[in-house]
Amino acid sequence: MRILIADDDPLQRAIVRIVILHLFPTAIVTEAPDGRSALVAYETDGMDAIITDIHMPIMNGIALTHAIRSRNRTIPIIVVSSAPDSEAPSRQAGATHYLAKTALLTHLPQILTEILAG
Repeated sequence: MRILIADDDPLQRAIVRIVILHLFPTAIVTEAPDGRSALVAYETDGMDAIITDIHMPIMNGIALTHAIRSRNRTIPIIVVSSAPDSEAPSRQAGATHYLAKTALLTHLPQILTEILAG
């Protein structure tokens, strides 16, 4: 299984990577520091799920979600943000899940298990 993490914060990417590899030790995890790099990684390698921050340089998570949705209507996209007003725009862009960064460690394992273990 291939999972893409898009976040400009290296610490946040590391935390998400640890969660993923704890749940799925054989997962291939690709990291991108911005939306444009994430889109290139998606187009080059294909992915089974995407976890993206909203606020990133070059291309934000909303634009990334739109771009991926225009190519793939079914891939799970989890949007993570610290901004309290980000859920509605994330869902409108096509996110399948939204997580506040404060709930990341609590809810990400459950969401990943639901969408990838089946």
